[in-house]
Amino acid sequence: MKEDMLPYIIIAVSIFIVIIIALVVIMAVKRKRRTAAEAPEGPETVGKGASGEGTHEGITYRYKHFRGTDKAPPHFSITIPCSTPGAFTLKPETKFDRFFKKLGVNVEIDTHDPDFDETVYITSDTIPFTRQFLEKSENRRSIQDLFSLGFNLLKHDGKTLTATWQNFPRQTRMETATMEKAVALMAVPVHNLPKITTYETEEPSTWKLKRLFAFAFPILVTVTGIVALILTFDTYEPLDPGKVFVNSLQYSLPLFVLFTWFSIHLLKGRSSSHRELITVFFICLFGFPLAGFGFNGYLNGVLDENPPAVHEVLVVNKYYSKSKNSYSYYARVESWREPESTEKLKVSKSYYNSLQPGTSVITITTKPGKFGFEWIVDFH
Repeated sequence: MKEDMLPYIIIAVSIFIVIIIALVVIMAVKRKRRTAAEAPEGPETVGKGASGEGTHEGITYRYKHFRGTDKAPPHFSITIPCSTPGAFTLKPETKFDRFFKKLGVNVEIDTHDPDFDETVYITSDTIPFTRQFLEKSENRRSIQDLFSLGFNLLKHDGKTLTATWQNFPRQTRMETATMEKAVALMAVPVHNLPKITTYETEEPSTWKLKRLFAFAFPILVTVTGIVALILTFDTYEPLDPGKVFVNSLQYSLPLFVLFTWFSIHLLKGRSSSHRELITVFFICLFGFPLAGFGFNGYLNGVLDENPPAVHEVLVVNKYYSKSKNSYSYYARVESWREPESTEKLKVSKSYYNSLQPGTSVITITTKPGKFGFEWIVDFH
């Protein structure tokens, strides 16, 4: 009798366990919903990717919490509409800003308020407008108080004033009190923005042309270098590309240093000069060596008037490599330049399939190169 009841006991215990688990889950869900329902409505729920609008003391604003992606960090922003003919960007001053100011590369607006000038960095192309705006002590004080809350960027683009808390924690909620205090602090500069409708720039009339050249020339060098490099490996592929690159540095590095020095004189004197200079520096750092490599290899082949040489070599090995969406096929052959060494050839898939290591013989035609870097004319 007891053995007959055992299956029913197991089923009953199983049902009881399932019911207990279900009740625990239901209670947890209800508790979560009750907590959410009891939470006050409004900005304090903004911390999880929400956005919306609000009004505080007559000021209408928009708020947004950006959760962030792999390429962009999270941030929280508050935006108030206000239309003026000027624009500026204010951020906490960094050691990077101070370093280049001491070198005389970037020149910032001086408000004659030591505490403000040492803690806030001003970037603006509408200097008279921004200088008039920062003349008022209440504007400077509200900006510093806004940064003390945690916001670290205040930007006016001529249409809106936006305060941004960069790297705002993804799972953190913005408290109502903090939101309202930030809006109240932003209201001060909104009401005190200069009312002028026109302004004269204090920038030199040629600065845009200088800036254009500082960026355009290294970009052009980079593009032409890429084209030259493609032509090199398509038509005049050197057997020792590493040596071609190292040899090209004797020309490309001095030109890189010279143009970097020239760029400092082209870009210096503005509040954003140091950031623009760093951008140009990295374009040049990539572009000049690349162009030197490409042109050195291309001219080594296109200017080569030496007679070709023919070599019959045995295939020693073959292999392929796989990238994200394609395969590359290679053959290792006996070297005609160094005993007991090999040379690498990039071949097509069909050519690769026809090769038999230890049996196949390839006829390679080469030329010595204008600058002494042997390159492949053809092989079959």
